[in-house]
Amino acid sequence: MDYKQKLNALIEIVISQGDSDLHLGGGSKPLLAVSGALATILTEVALSHEDLPGLPSAIPPAARLPVHRNRGDTR
Repeated sequence: MDYKQKLNALIEIVISQGDSDLHLGGGSKPLLAVSGALATILTEVALSHEDLPGLPSAIPPAARLPVHRNRGDTR
């Protein structure tokens, strides 16, 4: 799995829905927090337990975030 691509796609869904929370768990589809309740992202497949450790590696280190924001690259 291309973890960076997967995480970016999930974040795009969160942003497009105007939500702020993304919940990930092995064996289940990703969830969004919508008005305080969790809603399944029906268009996504369930993540495997093996996928979960790889997803955080797609997040840039906090020290690099200002660089990404300054140049308009949040991916």
